[in-house]
Amino acid sequence: MTAATKPVLAVRDLRTYFRTRTGDVKAVDGVSYHVNPGEIVAFVGESGCGKSVTQYSTLQLVPPPGEVVGGEVLFEGLNLLDLKPYSPQMRAVRGGGIGVVFQEPMTSLNPVMTVGKQIAESIRVHLKLSRADAMSRSIDLLTRVGIPDAAQRARAYPHEFSGGMRQRVMIAMALACDPRLIIADEATTALDVTTEAQLLEMIRDVVRETETALILVTHNLGIVARYADRVYVMYAGDIVESGTTSEIFENPKHPYTLGLLSAMPRIDDPHERQLEPIPGVPPNLLDKPDRCPFMPRCPFATATCETSPKPLLEGGEHSAACYEVDRSQSLLRAQRELREQRAELAARSVVNDLTAPGGMP
Repeated sequence: MTAATKPVLAVRDLRTYFRTRTGDVKAVDGVSYHVNPGEIVAFVGESGCGKSVTQYSTLQLVPPPGEVVGGEVLFEGLNLLDLKPYSPQMRAVRGGGIGVVFQEPMTSLNPVMTVGKQIAESIRVHLKLSRADAMSRSIDLLTRVGIPDAAQRARAYPHEFSGGMRQRVMIAMALACDPRLIIADEATTALDVTTEAQLLEMIRDVVRETETALILVTHNLGIVARYADRVYVMYAGDIVESGTTSEIFENPKHPYTLGLLSAMPRIDDPHERQLEPIPGVPPNLLDKPDRCPFMPRCPFATATCETSPKPLLEGGEHSAACYEVDRSQSLLRAQRELREQRAELAARSVVNDLTAPGGMP
């Protein structure tokens, strides 16, 4: 990917509020990001941090009382927010230019249409194929995502499929019209780990072969580590850190990112180590403070954090919205040194056991 590559999607200062009688819930509050062709970008964070609402806002799919109140969403240079939600141009983008794998397939599939017809409908609208050709393509897609006896199963209804099979149908539907961007919102939550890996490998191959961009919205940091090229970490409607996957996992800058990683087990952890939850709860988005939203939960917060305005993403390609990056980096170095010391001691213990009288030769 060269520096001159134009993003397939560029979002600038996106703001989505939910209008309520008690005030505006700032679900997405000034989010900016981009996705390049052939790139896999992940959005991670706690439930309710704005990951899914951000993606649905780009396609104007946020239902009332939600409202996109500001920003730009440039898809191949076209600002999607300038289009009417149900205009022909917007319909051409949904399913055609941008494919979506929704989080809950049972509520996304039409219960009174066979799955084959549902996939074929999108193909006929966007690719202008005949009824027979569209159905043939639907069967091929169902086979591709691992549904056995696809020709027969294409005539089945959504309720006749398991949750995992319905999710496969959603993935097939997202791939149906050769989109330039795929948004996968918790696309593999209903699948067992083996099937999950197979489908993600298949999607990654499609991305690499066709230069399709992919946005992964997920809680599973293992998936992110294996498949994503870059990561955006969201908290309380904001992006608090962004960078390449290796930078985020090996050298997190924001205390929230560090907290997420500390709550995960590691293969090099000692057996006695306890997972460390992030204390407290996210802020009330009805009354969101102007300062750093993570400050009440942050172990590194200072008076500067309390009195200063909300920090902005700074630091180039690897950016963090934090005033105390140096302190979190110091803790990270200390944790890394401790792990290395423990690994060295463990290795010495094994060597001593092997060379002791009666040990293995």
